Amino acid sequence: MTEPKDDSVGGWFRSNRAYYGLLAVLLLASLGYSYLKPKWALQARLDTWALRAEVLASPGGAFAPGQIAETLAKASANDQVYGWVLLQGFQDVLSRSDLEALPTLIRASEDFLAAGHSTGIQALGPDGPIPALQFALSQGLAASSGANASVPETPTPKADSPHIKLSLTINGIEGYEVVVGLFPAAAPAACETFLGQVQAGSWAGKPGQRSGSFGIVFKPEPVAEEGLIPGEEEATEGRPSPVDTASEGLAPEIAYGYFHQPGSLSYAQMSGGPNQVDPESLEFTIQDAYHLDGRTTVFGKVISGLEALTSHPYSGPSSVDTLESIRIDSAVLLN
Repeated sequence: MTEPKDDSVGGWFRSNRAYYGLLAVLLLASLGYSYLKPKWALQARLDTWALRAEVLASPGGAFAPGQIAETLAKASANDQVYGWVLLQGFQDVLSRSDLEALPTLIRASEDFLAAGHSTGIQALGPDGPIPALQFALSQGLAASSGANASVPETPTPKADSPHIKLSLTINGIEGYEVVVGLFPAAAPAACETFLGQVQAGSWAGKPGQRSGSFGIVFKPEPVAEEGLIPGEEEATEGRPSPVDTASEGLAPEIAYGYFHQPGSLSYAQMSGGPNQVDPESLEFTIQDAYHLDGRTTVFGKVISGLEALTSHPYSGPSSVDTLESIRIDSAVLLN
């Protein structure tokens, strides 16, 4: 005997429950993927950062003749890392005029480029911007044939890119101005963070100090707990530390920015976070610092006023530093 047809709403759902069950599974999977995808992308960036740091940590020099083959073998596990390691290799061997290690680097770079890979970064060649690794390879080939060679150069920021004017006080004298242009296409996260800080007035009053011989870094002064004298130790147990300088780090950019040459602008590496940079530590490179390429993201370059940062040279820890004090008075977006 045939059962009567159930035309109720409940009957309709029961007869189609398999369809709606599948639809629910697909919806949950889509939501889960949307949630996890950016986390996977972030972890991938952190993993490439860690691999690159590991590759370049060879005690005897990652690009010494006896070590370069092992360095390149380790880096080849990740194309993004490999491209930047090859660039770092050219910078290293060309600066040392190491003709013994150069052939290995040239062969590896030719194979990498022939396979269609690149770092995605442009360098300023004699006829305009070209892929940075292609330019580095041309310089390596020139050096191997006895010609003069140079390392890749960070191009000038485009005229329509954000430009910021920093007003500085140096050794108590006001009126110094530095204009920087940004690279939003190469380092979008760092540029967005910096622009937000500029518009919020976050850099006004920030002091600077030496970062070795190659840089000047600006960061907040330690904030003393209310009622304490800065520098005085807190004797009461269980109370919070009198200094609070914690900030949330930024992951490195996919392209790692441009090169740490005089005038480059970046965030310094985060203390205790080797795979992150500290958005509260703004660093200007004043001497070539190729050892930082690919470790911190260069997101800007000085357009004018670099002499204000370089006019007080560093003679080493045994000499009196002529840069007694430096402070950002204001930071203004020009366009």
